[in-house]
Amino acid sequence: MRLLKEALFKFGLKRVLNIPGSELEKQISLKNVEISAEGPWRFVIKGKNPQVEFRKFPKLLNKGMFLIKLTIKFSTQVDKIKLLIDKESTHLELNPFGRYEGFLKLKEKPKNVSVELPDEEGLSFNIERLVIKRLRAIKNIKDIDSYIGYLDKVEGSVVYGWAFNEENPNEKVEIAVFVDGSVIAEGIADVFREDLKQAGIGDGRHGFEIKLPYNPFIKGEHELRVIIKKTGKDLNNSPMKVKDPYYNWIEKYEKPLLEKIKKKPKKFKYQPKISIIMPVYNTPERFLREAIDSVLDQIYTNWELCIADDASTKPHVKQVLKEYQKKYPEKIKVIFREKNGHICEASNTALRLATGDFVAFLDHDDMLAPHALYMVVEAINENPNLKIIYTDEDKIDENGNRFEPHFKSDWNPDLLLSQNYIAHLLVIRKDIVDKIGGFRKGTEGAQDHDIVLRASLLCKEEEIYHIPYILYHWRMWENSTAKAPKAKDYTEDAGIKAITNYLKEKGIKNFKVVKGKFPNTYRVIYPIPDPPPLVSIIIPTKDKVDLLRRCIK
Repeated sequence: MRLLKEALFKFGLKRVLNIPGSELEKQISLKNVEISAEGPWRFVIKGKNPQVEFRKFPKLLNKGMFLIKLTIKFSTQVDKIKLLIDKESTHLELNPFGRYEGFLKLKEKPKNVSVELPDEEGLSFNIERLVIKRLRAIKNIKDIDSYIGYLDKVEGSVVYGWAFNEENPNEKVEIAVFVDGSVIAEGIADVFREDLKQAGIGDGRHGFEIKLPYNPFIKGEHELRVIIKKTGKDLNNSPMKVKDPYYNWIEKYEKPLLEKIKKKPKKFKYQPKISIIMPVYNTPERFLREAIDSVLDQIYTNWELCIADDASTKPHVKQVLKEYQKKYPEKIKVIFREKNGHICEASNTALRLATGDFVAFLDHDDMLAPHALYMVVEAINENPNLKIIYTDEDKIDENGNRFEPHFKSDWNPDLLLSQNYIAHLLVIRKDIVDKIGGFRKGTEGAQDHDIVLRASLLCKEEEIYHIPYILYHWRMWENSTAKAPKAKDYTEDAGIKAITNYLKEKGIKNFKVVKGKFPNTYRVIYPIPDPPPLVSIIIPTKDKVDLLRRCIK
């Protein structure tokens, strides 16, 4: 292939060279050349495998050991490129910094240095930085390869492993931790490990336990890399694929259960109709469709979806709802409110459409698991006296990634006064909802908390049941409470109001409800009886005076 084009670049100036040719366009830009302020540099694109050739070398380039760093941004993923020095060549591998790096021992001043790029149709790239630096402290390649180490494991947000310099055993090796290409922590390998000492790794003080500033391993699979900062070299076993433990749980427990149910669903003796209540207001179209589709995908089929649009101002909402209503007239009921009344009024409007034996509550941007209603009806068949049923839940982001599973306790009224741990999925018998008058206006933001508290007043403890399976996916996006509890500032005040009303209806007096230490948590302060009760503290002890003294103080 003929020489296509040549261009000159003066140091410090950024210019772009476009080289068209049989649908192939390559863009080259030079932002910073660190090896010399001399110029000009000449870049040559040639050959079947395109090459970028560097000419006019400064005096710096001579015999010795050099670190070569080349930063090239490619339009597609490229793992390796080939560096050619005169007749010799070596591969430069992409390191976690997004750079191609390598160490080279030059026997004499080179005449030609070029980089061979992949011959990919439509590939474009920007050369951003070239560094050729003499390493006076490094006399031979052994110095570079004298670093050894191993990435052992990651537990939660802690990364474990070891790093050691065989040529300098006293060095406390500095390392950096990358997750998905971004550095998130640094540390020093100076933790004592008996296994390292027994293996002859110095004095054994070359382990590391790096606590990451947050857990970066939620939402699927991630790449963990640990490198030696001085050389950019990966430890053995790095990179490592780290999967969110919750995804392992889904694979191990949820998927087999779902496949079993789909393969051979039970034929229930009692098949109650479940009315799913869904108030809607200006929902993003994709989330609205996914919410409705999650109902249509239910394994249990005796349900109706009751939707109340709370005078949405975005035109797509009405279009989508009419589309589904027309397509599924026997299953989906929709009413369009003329005036916006907020979530309690909209939910009560939807409740007026309900004809089922039980009602379930679905937010307009959330999703039900396919076996949600199936498992609710299974529980009802096992105990026909149930009046309130709730399930575990998790969160789901804009891209469908599931995370933050909430495995709840069984019925715990005291915990419910501290936070709405029940939340979703909540199913209540229709006659109970009718007796308490549906949602209470004025509790917007904590309406789910309020309705389950009031409904529990009409139930015995054995009539409230927890299904220990994740059957509800709570959407996390910019305007949702799931994204950040303070996205709706009024929710805590509404929660205090709901708890206060509940305690008053139970006949409790002289109490106070205050905000807890965390968003949407609460504390009930009860009055101390008069006279106050005696509290006896028992301290089992023997001979440990110091411990006893500390305990008493």
